[in-house]
Amino acid sequence: MQFIGSMILSWIFAAVPVSVSPLDGTPLAGEFVSGTRETLQFKVDGESRSMPTKDILEVKVTGPAEPASEKLVTEIGLTDGSHLAFSALQSSREAVTLENPAFGSLTFPLKSVASLRFAPLSVKFTETWNSLRERDLRQDLLVLEKDDILDFHEGVISSIDDQSIVFLLDGEDVTLPRNKVFGVIYYRKTTTPPAKFCDVRLQNGDQIAVKDLIADAEMVNVILSSGAQANLPWTAVQSLDYSLGKVLYLSAIEPRDVKYTPFFDIIWEYTRDRNLDGQKLQLGNTVYERGLCLHSRTAIRYRIGRDYRRFRAVMGIDRGVSPLGHVHVTIRGDEKILLETVVRGDDPPRPLDIDVTGVRDLEIVVDFGEDLDIADHLTLADALIIK
Repeated sequence: MQFIGSMILSWIFAAVPVSVSPLDGTPLAGEFVSGTRETLQFKVDGESRSMPTKDILEVKVTGPAEPASEKLVTEIGLTDGSHLAFSALQSSREAVTLENPAFGSLTFPLKSVASLRFAPLSVKFTETWNSLRERDLRQDLLVLEKDDILDFHEGVISSIDDQSIVFLLDGEDVTLPRNKVFGVIYYRKTTTPPAKFCDVRLQNGDQIAVKDLIADAEMVNVILSSGAQANLPWTAVQSLDYSLGKVLYLSAIEPRDVKYTPFFDIIWEYTRDRNLDGQKLQLGNTVYERGLCLHSRTAIRYRIGRDYRRFRAVMGIDRGVSPLGHVHVTIRGDEKILLETVVRGDDPPRPLDIDVTGVRDLEIVVDFGEDLDIADHLTLADALIIK
């Protein structure tokens, strides 16, 4: 019995294998032991190691994830940038309560909710939905799918449950079946975003902005920027992202200058966080959420203002067209060549780590290789600059 009990305890408190990306660029692999807002403890090669969170970019879980469950198409977006799937939801004029597969029930003040989506976000609706969310609103928006487009009405969202939505339109309450509504977007005065120090990314794609955290080898206990609390099993966690204020993804900023010269009639303008066919970025067997995709005969320049030390990315020809593709790549800092190389469609993904200390303008130039412009879809996955 003692042996069985020991086995059970060993399974419950099994080590959490992680890879850690420090600011200094020297990755390490080990086991997560414990952590607070200020410090994380690891076991590396059998020895304990403590690291301040200010020196960490990311902690990624490398152990087995929870078994895949049915993917939910619904999503709540919060004013702090968090986005979570939900299986059930109730909303009043004061608060929103939802059920999430990873951590159960959560309640948010309504003022912290930016949007609710009840239908799948297909490629054809992504741009319109994001555009509506970024509008300068005067009232709440009720968004409907009509004739293959997204339409909307302005008013006030009164209440929401799993069956219906009550919407105040022109002074009268209108009740609609929830399954007929694509989503709602709340009017919010422009305010300073709630404080956070870390983003927790989950295996199902959820992202949580966190203002405090206590973790051990079993659970990650967080207080969200909205004030809600959640207890997350490590099997639901993909990574802890501490990069806020330390790194800048190139896909998150506008370039200072872009030059593209089409070779034939097909236009392949550069894309952010998607490949040139509108799909997720993929190099080899790895899918990336962030990055750039550039076709040959593209030059793109960023003003980074001498504030950053390193430029990092994973470079290769996008999986959607490889093993075709052959490009010549030049990366310059203030006209000085920092990297000049050829990338082929059958090359393995290549990590880049380039010193950009003192650089004001970072330029990336992609040109023809041996096959003119055939399948020249260069991906710079996770392209970012680090302070």
